[in-house]
Amino acid sequence: MLRCNPVNEPDLPHLIAGGGHRIGRWCVADNYRSRMMHSGDVVVFWVSGNGRRLARGIWGVGQVLGVDGLEQPTAEVASATRELRSGGDRPRVRVDIPLLAEPVSDQALRAWGIDDLEVQVQPQGSNPSWISIDQLARLTVGFPSLLPDPLSGKSPEL
Repeated sequence: MLRCNPVNEPDLPHLIAGGGHRIGRWCVADNYRSRMMHSGDVVVFWVSGNGRRLARGIWGVGQVLGVDGLEQPTAEVASATRELRSGGDRPRVRVDIPLLAEPVSDQALRAWGIDDLEVQVQPQGSNPSWISIDQLARLTVGFPSLLPDPLSGKSPEL
């Protein structure tokens, strides 16, 4: 699970407002969690913060494309995606995260009984954050259109 606080990532609301539909790279801490990421892993994109700029919750679901040694940031911007520029010198991981047409809010998750995600319990935690297989399964049951079918490799419908 990758997280974003729109206060610290001011380009994200502009990307969304400007019709941006995908995230291609994301800044992560260089730690044991980022080294546990593998190409093909499902990645959930969580927007944190106070909810004034963007609603707190899940804004996208996709997959990790590459972690062959974490990439150092570059000035290039891929043609199909826009690379958000905050994060300074922290490494980035290649991802394909289609943004959802409508986010799944923290409030909706809690109403469904999902209140134990690390991003909910520790809002100021690490990036990447942990999400278990059980938690992913509960997200699939509660919000079936949210997650891709792991057997088909298809991205969620926008």
